[in-house]
Amino acid sequence: MAYSMDFTNDEGLYKLAMWLRVTKGRTALKAIKAFLAKAGVFVDEARRDPEGAAEKLATERRKKALREVKIMDNEKSILRLGDSRCLIKELPDQSIDLILTDPPYNLSNYSTGNMELSWHKTINNDLAEWDMNSFEPAEWLSEFKRILKPTGNIFAFTSYNLMGKWHQIFDPEFDTFQYMVWHKTNPVPKIRRAGFLNSCELIICVWNKGHTWNFSSQKEMHNFIQSPICMGNERLKNPGHPTQKPLKVLEPIIKMSTNKGDTVFDPFMGVGSTGVAAIRLERKFIGFELEKGYYDAAIKRLETSIQAKMV
Repeated sequence: MAYSMDFTNDEGLYKLAMWLRVTKGRTALKAIKAFLAKAGVFVDEARRDPEGAAEKLATERRKKALREVKIMDNEKSILRLGDSRCLIKELPDQSIDLILTDPPYNLSNYSTGNMELSWHKTINNDLAEWDMNSFEPAEWLSEFKRILKPTGNIFAFTSYNLMGKWHQIFDPEFDTFQYMVWHKTNPVPKIRRAGFLNSCELIICVWNKGHTWNFSSQKEMHNFIQSPICMGNERLKNPGHPTQKPLKVLEPIIKMSTNKGDTVFDPFMGVGSTGVAAIRLERKFIGFELEKGYYDAAIKRLETSIQAKMV
């Protein structure tokens, strides 16, 4: 017999509904409602969230997402401060040629902490607080597919603990799922020699048939890039970003997967390295960043790059 379920009178189910609404979105809610409906259980949506808590949270996120925008170089570069989960929904369909991004690796739980040495500067093994925020590739699939042009590509830095999730979600949805390896020639040393050096990072590569692919010979088509980590004048000191990527890694990816005038998008912009690389190669850039300090640093870097291009 079919009946209406009142989540407000069942604390467990109400909390489940709220958690799904806030963290997983309407898609998951619809799936669960459909499953319950098959069993003759119908959810009373009007009473599920009587205080409108989920809608209030969504409204607050939208307000934060709209709080600041920087448009530069005749709209060739657009930077926005806010939650990229909200901001990405405002991008037009099939408007992006390349998604090149460096989302959280979620490696904080594996950190052994900083190492204080009397004879050497402190070895930093800790990542920023944002790495503790769970990153799920599945939550980005639909929007990435929506905004990407048919000729577009996706390159995303990741680590061993997330590679399986990327493959599980994205491989069935695209014609090709491959990966690249960035070999760091100067990785952080292993003072106690307890394992391998962390000298390699993985980059997932996704596209469909007909994607932009700029190679002149087989010698250029190795899925391997070798470069030092970001250092010297290129490395920002204030604010310092623990995972700032070097231009020597970003620029080859942009060259092989886009043409001049194409649009590169980075929803986890950080201090704007992807944007700097795009500007240097005469591409357009759109970047989103949640942290105000990183966002301001990215603006300064891109403005400097635009001025240098005009000289």
